[in-house]
Amino acid sequence: MSYKNDRINCPGIVLIISFVTIMLLLSLTVSEVLASNSSFKTVRDMAGREVKIPAEPDRIIGLGAGSLRMLSYFQEIERVAGVEDIETDEDYYDTPYRIANQEFKDKTVIGPQHGGDAELISGVDPDIILFFGDVSEADRLAASLEAPVVLLDYGDLYNYRDDFYQSIELTGEVLNSNERAEELISFFEETIADLKERSELVELEEAPAVYAGGMSYRGSHGFTSLRTPFPPFEFIRADDVTRDYLDYEAMTQVEISREMILDWDPDYIYLDTGNLPLIRTDFERFPEYRNLTAVRENRVYGLLPYASYNVNFGNVLANSYYIGSKIFSEAFADIDPEDKADDIFKFLFGEAVYAEVENRTGGFGSIDI
Repeated sequence: MSYKNDRINCPGIVLIISFVTIMLLLSLTVSEVLASNSSFKTVRDMAGREVKIPAEPDRIIGLGAGSLRMLSYFQEIERVAGVEDIETDEDYYDTPYRIANQEFKDKTVIGPQHGGDAELISGVDPDIILFFGDVSEADRLAASLEAPVVLLDYGDLYNYRDDFYQSIELTGEVLNSNERAEELISFFEETIADLKERSELVELEEAPAVYAGGMSYRGSHGFTSLRTPFPPFEFIRADDVTRDYLDYEAMTQVEISREMILDWDPDYIYLDTGNLPLIRTDFERFPEYRNLTAVRENRVYGLLPYASYNVNFGNVLANSYYIGSKIFSEAFADIDPEDKADDIFKFLFGEAVYAEVENRTGGFGSIDI
């Protein structure tokens, strides 16, 4: 009996086994690469930089003026791995997003405001850094840290509202919170539209002349510090006394002379309550301010602080309704400014905090200057 045809072709079997092994290894390698790639994604930040970031970031840091306020809009505080020192300073707890998020005080401090400290940032091992600042500083941070740095642009609610909205969209993309980003943009747009619609019911020829002073900009300022164009006045088409004299297209911080405000002599004066001590000092030094019509006729009112480590956009909206309720009372007859402020804060930050803001700053109301 012949066993010739039953012999095993050993070299052939070895080749087959080797081939199968190689294919399995290649398959595993491709799977690992795909799995690795799926755990990251690439976003284009506000400087046009392509930034590779974790697809599901758990530990986030916000650096620069306004970064933590942006994260507060998304109510993602549990993912914040550390904060700049200003966010733990009790002296700065007069703004809605900080009052609504007291847990900031318990977060690890990662350095001073406007950028933190690289060593302290590394110590909290962030997955991603959201940064408000210039592109060169963002590049420097990215080079010195292992975490990716996504540059945002704070924008404003006037000329650069699109930049603000794009930063909201970008933050939503980073956090995988696109739906919340859409809700935020719709909220701002609808609120501003409501303000404008109410003002259209008003005969502007009868509108009183108004002035808003004591506006903060990189620190506290006195009575003659203003922002122009001033968004709350623009939203409700108020007769801003500065409009014909300070013709700026982009919102600009301006320090005017005493003579200018005395010459304009507004019917209503609105003051940033965050700077009342400086404003009162100005009135003591220059008693001629007491001759202003608004002062003599007790039409001086407080506004919620315009800025604290960048602009308080929620306050801007709330102030707009308060101003409207004073100068266009019929068009805003259904509005209780304090309740409206709480509605705004509740939507943005998850907490109705007007009472605490009022307790710390004075809130809305007549000011005895």
